[in-house]
Amino acid sequence: VRLDDAQLSDNQLHLVDRVPQEPASLYFSGLDLAVKGFDSAGNKPFDLALKTTLGDRGRITADGQLALTPLQGSFDIGIDELNLRQAQPYLSPYVRLEIRSGQLASRLKVALAPGEPLGLTVSGAAQVTQVHVLDTLHQQDFMRWQRLDVQGIAFELGKRLVIDRIDLEKPYGTLVINEDLSNNFSALLVPQPKTESKDSSPPLQIRIGGVSIRDGSADFADNSLKPGFATNIQSLEGGIGTLDTAASKPADIHLAGKVDRFAPVEIKGRLDPLDPLQQLDVTAYFRQVELTTLSPYTGKFAGYAVRKGRLDLDLQYRIDDGKLQAQNHVVLDQLELGERVDSKDAVDLPVRLAVALLKDSHGRIDLRLPVAGNLADPNFSVMPVVWQTLRNVLSRAVQAPFRMLAGLVGGHEADLSAIDFAPGSTSLSAQARGELDKLAAALRQRPQLTVEVKGHAGAASDGRALAASQLEKDFQTQYFNLLQRRGDKVPADPSQLQVPADMRAPLLEGLYRLRLQAQPPQEWDSLDDATRTARLRQAVLEAWSGNDGLLRSLAQQRAGAIKTYLVDTAKLDAQRVYLLDVSTQAQSGESPTAAQLQLGVL
Repeated sequence: VRLDDAQLSDNQLHLVDRVPQEPASLYFSGLDLAVKGFDSAGNKPFDLALKTTLGDRGRITADGQLALTPLQGSFDIGIDELNLRQAQPYLSPYVRLEIRSGQLASRLKVALAPGEPLGLTVSGAAQVTQVHVLDTLHQQDFMRWQRLDVQGIAFELGKRLVIDRIDLEKPYGTLVINEDLSNNFSALLVPQPKTESKDSSPPLQIRIGGVSIRDGSADFADNSLKPGFATNIQSLEGGIGTLDTAASKPADIHLAGKVDRFAPVEIKGRLDPLDPLQQLDVTAYFRQVELTTLSPYTGKFAGYAVRKGRLDLDLQYRIDDGKLQAQNHVVLDQLELGERVDSKDAVDLPVRLAVALLKDSHGRIDLRLPVAGNLADPNFSVMPVVWQTLRNVLSRAVQAPFRMLAGLVGGHEADLSAIDFAPGSTSLSAQARGELDKLAAALRQRPQLTVEVKGHAGAASDGRALAASQLEKDFQTQYFNLLQRRGDKVPADPSQLQVPADMRAPLLEGLYRLRLQAQPPQEWDSLDDATRTARLRQAVLEAWSGNDGLLRSLAQQRAGAIKTYLVDTAKLDAQRVYLLDVSTQAQSGESPTAAQLQLGVL
């Protein structure tokens, strides 16, 4: 059969594919088909031209030559404004997504080459515009973009796909963590029956010369938190370098955008997007992120909302052969905690004290949280390791706060939590003054901290020295009163008197009766003067050594001496030094004469 010239004009064709669960209906209108030089012997090619409209306005043209024996040919194919919604029946069995809109345009050259199997090559360019895809499971936007340009397409069936460049304009995506900690991606896949693949052909080689992104955005929401957390990335610009499945060289990546309009974010480095867990070296920088947006996370894990503050975050992740080495550099600026939040996941630590310990004089908390592990280990997960590292930092801060403060001023983590005194004394030794100088210097670097001083005195440690000191004061007072009664000239204060040695024994007799409210035992009358005086002195000292009033006064004077030194000499604000009620009970594991220091928060 020979057919020199045949034309079908302005025809209509309705195709229905009932294989999908929802039948696919394709309407072709304005169908024009032209054939020239056809010979059923198939020994020479014939011209074939097709023009039609698919759906409401999708224009398709094909123009080229086809030979039957052997089957081969080449065509120029053009597509304009093809409505992608017509592909929905073929998408629904696999994912819970709905194509709400989208148009395809392309200019392609298609070639058929004889062989078994038939050779097919495609080259050209394509554009997909006004795409909007809906998550039908949660009835929310999943993905959209304004324009996707694919340049330099070179496809060879079963062998390779090469794309010179992909330009993506105004892309948008959504990532949602659900209440059960699943995400919106995993829930969208429709489970498929298991089948045994018998295809032993090598995988398709893919090479993409580069991907550029302009004015991208994304939404992230975590509904596992109460209240829920949500944030937005905007103005995303940048791109990804060459992607090649046949090369081991990772691709360069550089993206920059903003979180919630004002906080810059930058991601750069190298990765293999087709196998990122094998090789990756990426750094991400977040600047001036408002911490109030992260309040749901701080409420859940720290037990407090955030009143104000900003976050700078540097993330450096490197993967070689599945081995992860990462550095997380976190800087919290002007962090202020807000209301207490009831959370079973909150860390069991005094968080306000930890924040005050870590915050420097400029209101910044600077933390470095390293992470290392084997990604092939099913028990290894990055975020729990990061959280545990942060928890360890907080624990060390609140469990040994004074050692941490000493480290700030070169004190080699010395313990500044106790200031020791000599028995019965209120004077600060040179060592004590040096420790208080270090403490004041460290507190100036941590302006939200206060220091609480708890003075201590004990009968066992301070009683005898305290009694001896008090006895000397009693001698001076009694001698002062005696001089006054005699009309002698006396100083302004009894403490300025020097009591003569020959007056001490007579004065001691009166002091015994005054303090013990009793007469000396009658049998002491037969003792010699030295022995009697010694007995009297010992009795008075024993009476004073267990006096709780004297011990409390000594403890208060010790606490006052510490505060006076911190304020007057070390120049610490008096509002930051508090005196606690004193103690006269024995201290276990501590120096028996030491005043104890504690830290608080303004």
